[in-house]
Amino acid sequence: MSLFFIYLIQVNIALSLFYLLYTIVLKRDTFLRLRRLFFLSVVIFSLLYPFFTIPGLSDVWTTRSSDLQETAVTVMKGEPTTTSTVLEEESTRPVIIPWGSILALFYTVITLGLLLRFVFQLLSIYNIWVKSEKQVISGIPVHQLKKDITPFSFFSLIFIHAEKHSETELSQILLHEQSDADIS
Repeated sequence: MSLFFIYLIQVNIALSLFYLLYTIVLKRDTFLRLRRLFFLSVVIFSLLYPFFTIPGLSDVWTTRSSDLQETAVTVMKGEPTTTSTVLEEESTRPVIIPWGSILALFYTVITLGLLLRFVFQLLSIYNIWVKSEKQVISGIPVHQLKKDITPFSFFSLIFIHAEKHSETELSQILLHEQSDADIS
């Protein structure tokens, strides 16, 4: 397997373990700055840790190539002058599956699928932004949605369908979304 592919496997294993830790410990946490710091630290650590060698664990990823060798057998029948060399037959050779290529293709297909999903989601947010109307509610600039969509913030933009919510709900939503928009 290529070194880059092994690197990708190590990074993804670390990210999976940290995601498991996140779901167990931090998922219900309301400290958004702590979550963001955790995610940034996890990404940086996951990308850098494969470059460091940990004694005892480095043997797990070492690969050894074992080539098929010719086997010579001497058969002695009566007189020691008769010898023959036995080679492995074509039909008994093991089938070699290119696991590295298969896994690399699998990884590439999944990565492209997730990238397309991400681009689609960005385009849908852009579409919502284009169709929304910019207003100021309680001194906070927001984008008024024409459709009944759950309020959300994206970077410093706050999207809300104000007609659906009462005045107290609206102020709570704006306070929450503004704190999210300020942090990001």
